[in-house]
Amino acid sequence: MSTKNRITDAAAHMATPGSRLRTAFVDAPAFSSRNPLLADTADDAPNQLPKHLRGTDLTIDVPAFDQGEDGKRGIITLYWNEVAVGTPFSFTTPIPDFPVELTLPASETMVQGHFFLSYTVNLVGNITPSLLLEVNIDTTAPNNNQPGARVTLPPEVEANGITKEYLDANGGKVVVSVRGDYADAKINDVVTLWFGPSIPLAKKVGSFTRADLVVPVTIELLEADLTFEGDGALFYTLTDRKGNEGPDSECKTVLVRLTPAP
Repeated sequence: MSTKNRITDAAAHMATPGSRLRTAFVDAPAFSSRNPLLADTADDAPNQLPKHLRGTDLTIDVPAFDQGEDGKRGIITLYWNEVAVGTPFSFTTPIPDFPVELTLPASETMVQGHFFLSYTVNLVGNITPSLLLEVNIDTTAPNNNQPGARVTLPPEVEANGITKEYLDANGGKVVVSVRGDYADAKINDVVTLWFGPSIPLAKKVGSFTRADLVVPVTIELLEADLTFEGDGALFYTLTDRKGNEGPDSECKTVLVRLTPAP
């Protein structure tokens, strides 16, 4: 059984409020491949819902279950944290095609939290609950949605700015370092670097995906990105794997001097 379906019998009976503890359950529901949950990572809660799916109607798959005799009438009802949601699916056995598709309404996924998705099969008055599917919704960007610290540049650039001589001596690039110890750092956070003559005019010049949090965060600012001379604004944004993007980091003013020294 995968991590998406692990559950104790004691918790599973919550799918039918007021019911007695049961020892038999149908399989847990699953998110359709049309609107999948994210793959789990070692440092985050499981079954995360990506940002672009929040607040949208979501298709939920009910897998095949034992229907007993033909000609029996039944109803499948979806539950979100023990509350019935969406439109129940009425049927007469045998159901010809599985999975049965139910809809988790858009209104249920607007807020951050830890939730359980389940369903019940009511077959001629006999109600069987499903195992629970844990679902997590995270709406908070990395660093608790606060601006990150300023970037760090090589000592010569910190002292003199970006000069033609420095670029010629260092392969036409400046290595920009970003502190990786911001709050709530997680695997697959994306650090995006921005540079321009001002914050509003800055353009994306590179990004770094944090597959391993031990690896230092460095992004190359290339000579091709230096399209002006004078003071420039250098900063970054942090985005988690769910799609939550934080505010601009603290900005560093960097002098660009591409005219060779006389």
